[in-house]
Amino acid sequence: MIVDDYDGAYRAVNYLIESGRKRIAHLAGPSSLKISERRINGYKAALRKHNVPYDEELLISYDLNIEKVKIYVTHLLNLDNRPDAIFAVNDPTAIEAIQIIRKRGLRVPEDIAVVGFSDDFVSRLIDPPLTTVSQPVLEIGRTAAQLLIDQINREVADWKSVIKILKTELVVRKSS
Repeated sequence: MIVDDYDGAYRAVNYLIESGRKRIAHLAGPSSLKISERRINGYKAALRKHNVPYDEELLISYDLNIEKVKIYVTHLLNLDNRPDAIFAVNDPTAIEAIQIIRKRGLRVPEDIAVVGFSDDFVSRLIDPPLTTVSQPVLEIGRTAAQLLIDQINREVADWKSVIKILKTELVVRKSS
């Protein structure tokens, strides 16, 4: 079971573009992960839909080591034509990005909008509260339990792999 990473990323970037953002960086997860690949594809699709040029300088894949976010966000902020938005692979990355942006004396979202992915509890508590793609946590749990029960009730010879794709929701807060 997976969430629709492609659609969640697409809607997040689409929202940023429709809000007037044109240089949207994506701090992506490792390219070896399928969720990273799907989120990158959603990011690029939203850019294409609005004829926003893809700039490979604005796509940074990293190993999800939160310590490296400072390096990558600092790099983005030092570009001659810095981004006006950052779409992050997850909320911890987005939250770290907000802190780095603010330490540089820039304002979120006025100077740079930030959007995360996952809707971690802390995303509501930071200043400004984080716009994020919410994953249906309760539905994930229920669906996983039901799939497990269904497998337990089958003969081993009848076990099969089942992929369920669950929808995400964009939760707009004050960081964008």
